[in-house]
Amino acid sequence: MTDPGEVPAEQQFELQLAWPDDVGAEAQPVNQVVFAFDQNFHDMVYMNLGHVPPPLWVSLEVAQERAAELGNRLQVHPRGSFVMSRGRAEELWRALGMHLGLLPRA
Repeated sequence: MTDPGEVPAEQQFELQLAWPDDVGAEAQPVNQVVFAFDQNFHDMVYMNLGHVPPPLWVSLEVAQERAAELGNRLQVHPRGSFVMSRGRAEELWRALGMHLGLLPRA
């Protein structure tokens, strides 16, 4: 029996993907990352990206007052929410690891 993810060779064909030249033109800053994993379906990884802008408080006293007004919480502004297969998550892990010098380049 064929694996559901595999397509017999005689039924395969190729397409080229075309990313736009300005794919990074609307890049958003991200400083918060949350990963979630489905306990029942181990092949999926959920990744949520967000940003918390630094508060502009001029003194410790002002910071403490403002933080109390906010309930000691800063709001995360969502930038993207993604779900990917384990294979894509591993691809992302390898690419980041090589770029950051944590893994040897292939």
